[in-house]
Amino acid sequence: MADYRKSSVHCHSTLCDGKNSLQEMAGAACAQGLTTLGFSGHSYTKPDPEYCMTPGRTA
Repeated sequence: MADYRKSSVHCHSTLCDGKNSLQEMAGAACAQGLTTLGFSGHSYTKPDPEYCMTPGRTA
């Protein structure tokens, strides 16, 4: 079982509204001693596409 104190499981990358790439975030998590890292994304929605993944990335 993962130690939740060394986990971050709701992260956003440049695939949607995050500021860093998956690789950058993984490197930073490792440097901080995290043992679990999970990525989340906002699927595409027509009403508010500004923070979402593109239709192609959602697939």
